[in-house]
This record gives sequence, structure tokens and C-alpha cells, in this order.
Amino acid sequence: MDFREQAKALQPQLLLWRRRLHQIPELNNETFLTAGEITQFLRAIGIPAEDIRPMVKGAGLAVTIHGKDTGRCVGIRVDIDALAEEEKTDLPFASLNGNMHACGHDTHAAMGLGAAKLLFENRESLNGAVKVIFQPGEELYLGAKAMIEEGVLEAPKVDACISIHGMPNLVAPGFSCGSISVTNGMPAFGCSSFFEMKFIGKGGHTAHPEKAVDPIFMQAAAITQLYGVISRETNPATPAVISVSYVKGGSVGRIAEDITIGGVLRSLDKKRNQWMFDRMATICKSVAESMGGSCECKMTDGVPETRMDPELLEIAKASAARIVGPERVVIQTEADLVGEDFAYFAERIPCVHIKHSQRYDDGPNDYYLHNPQYAPCEDSFWTGSGTLAQFAWDYLENS
Repeated sequence: MDFREQAKALQPQLLLWRRRLHQIPELNNETFLTAGEITQFLRAIGIPAEDIRPMVKGAGLAVTIHGKDTGRCVGIRVDIDALAEEEKTDLPFASLNGNMHACGHDTHAAMGLGAAKLLFENRESLNGAVKVIFQPGEELYLGAKAMIEEGVLEAPKVDACISIHGMPNLVAPGFSCGSISVTNGMPAFGCSSFFEMKFIGKGGHTAHPEKAVDPIFMQAAAITQLYGVISRETNPATPAVISVSYVKGGSVGRIAEDITIGGVLRSLDKKRNQWMFDRMATICKSVAESMGGSCECKMTDGVPETRMDPELLEIAKASAARIVGPERVVIQTEADLVGEDFAYFAERIPCVHIKHSQRYDDGPNDYYLHNPQYAPCEDSFWTGSGTLAQFAWDYLENS
């Protein structure tokens, strides 16, 4: 089976689905209206209600497409939640509820619907079952765990899974709109951890700083040293990021008792994140103590790295080539340290992740993901649906 022409014919429908979902963005594990619309779309395709399973209290769903009874099942996972961002695109179908699909999850949902339609319409020849998973709560890493705990990978048991993410401006030769990218074996996404450092001093009057111990002075001195952990203590060829993203505490007219800084650590290895945090804690405590104060340090896990199965990578490359042509399958050689809760699926079963180019043909989009003016190119959503369906078909044929 080659889905290229069938997928191409779906493009007008994909636009309609995507634009409708774009108008009703919802957050976290509260995507009830979104899941309801997706359910209606699936029913309109002809999928029986008994094959559509509401999950996460109705914020997500999983639909099973039954082919031949081989005992094999492959998953397609797409995320459906949005961001608490007011849209500024001026699109005729822009969101009006104060939230925004600024990370393209509306496009993922539409492509997942397209894959479901293609596979359902060819189910008589499908060599097994396909479970299409519409997952809420990706942005705050809530949804994957919730669905796994509710048994999304069981009944029928999912043997392997694929996911997709639209990219507006991945820097790679030939990554024109509709192209597909896969990694060269490295994790598809990075490992993230969150940190907080609380600098504790002694409050006092701003007219007499000598009688106080200023935690703002401590954190300012520490931050300049924290970034040196990357620039001077790690191998430049090993991807890692320390981002201090907030400073909070204090008030006008007095020296604060304490100040907290926090942010995110990113790498391709949980052990490296732990090493970075340990070094940061040593620096912060040392700086604070040298200034007469102290520092309390805390790290919490975000998501692990999203590791790829080598055999599935090869299937994904071949499947994508059947849809977009070999010359438009791009091998990603640079690490992407964005966090993605698809990692929790990949911890449990073999998984592969692909990236779908949504850049304009005259160059990268002006606005990247999570920007209120983000507007992906809509010209080739069909290649995403086609590749997802082709992968599922090819996996079942060869497993």
C-alpha cells in the first residue's frame, strides 16, 4: 500500500480540521471541547463509537482501527493541548479565548485524524490494529503519564509507537514545506530538569546595607558563575543548556530576607543534568557563604530524553520516502534539547519520532514555536498524515 495519492487528496479536509481546532485552544489536561470535536470528526469518518475510548476524564481519547486479527498493534500519538498565550496572528480563524495553539498541536491533531481516516478506509487489508492516541497535557508533561496510567498502551497492547511535531524553521538543507526529518540515532528530544536556588540573607534598611546581608547581591554574583558551568566545564561537543528563567523576591524600600532564582537544565542525558545541578549547588552555596548568607538548592525532574528505536527509525525513513520522496527525508544531525513527554512512551515501548516541516518555501518562519504570532505554513499537512499512516502500515507488514 502506498498512501501518497490518498493523503494528497486529504489536504482540503486537513485544513478544515486544523482551522477548527485552532479556534478552540485548551490547556493541559482540560482539552474537553477539543477532544469532543475530534470525536465528532472520527465518527464522521465512519469509525464506530465503541472503538473510540475517552481518556483523562474526557480530555483525551484513543481510537483503535481494527484490521486483520494478527495480534499486532502499532500506535500513532499526537498531542492536542495549547498554550496560555493570547494570539496575535490576525488570521481569520484565530483563537478568541485567550489561549493559542502556538506550538502547532492543532496541526498534529489534524494529521492524526488524517492518518486515522486513511487507515480506516483501508482496514480490510491492514495487517493488524492501529491505535491513534490524541493526548492532552504535553506542554506541562501531564498527559502522557496520565494516559499510560489509564492503560492507553494496553487493550490492545501497543507494540511500537510513532509521534510527530511540526517545525517552522529547522535549519537543515532541503527541509522545505512538507519534508520529513528523523534523527541520526540520537534522542529526538532532550532531558529537562527544573531547579530553584533560594539565597538567604538578612533583611534590613537600604540606607544601612552594612547591617544586612543582601541576597540580591548573592544571586547576581552566582548567576554569572552558573553559566560558566557550560562554557568552561563541559565538552563543547556535548549539548547542554543552563537557563535561569526567573528571579523572585524582595520589595521596594528594604533589603530582602531571601531571593529565589530558578530555571531549566537541558541535555541528552539525565546523569548530565544531575552533574550540572550538583555543580550549580556547589557554586551557589559557596557564593552565599562567602557573603555571609546561605543557599538552599532543589532540583525536580521534567522529562527524560526521548530515545529512538533504531529499527523503527529505518522504517520511518523508508515510509517517509514513499510519501515525500527520498530527497525530502532529512537526517537531523543536531541535537534538539526541547523536552517532550512522548519520552514516557519511549521508556516503555519501542518508539520513533518524526518532524514535519511547516516552514514557508521562501525561508524560515519569522516566528518560532511558543510565539503569539506563530503561523505555520499550511500547504502540506498531507505529507504528515501520509507518513504516519504509511509507517503504521509498513510496521505491521514487516513485524
